[in-house]
Amino acid sequence: MQGWETFTNDSQRGVDVLVQAACAAFGFVYLHPFMQNIPAYHEVLTGFSQPITRLWDYRRAEIEPYILKAADSRSYRFF
Repeated sequence: MQGWETFTNDSQRGVDVLVQAACAAFGFVYLHPFMQNIPAYHEVLTGFSQPITRLWDYRRAEIEPYILKAADSRSYRFF
């Protein structure tokens, strides 16, 4: 985790911020300590995702969903 945190907070390498964020998110999935307590981790994820999911309204379509209502970025900003 310490190496992940160092990479995530490193602003000296010149890596594009979006690439750095994607790498940090991908790495976190494999490194985070929650795997020791999967039921508690699942409970936290569910507690966050269920209210957000209710903010969306869409219909399935052939290629892409038809979105009637979507959560704005503020909904994802704070855990």
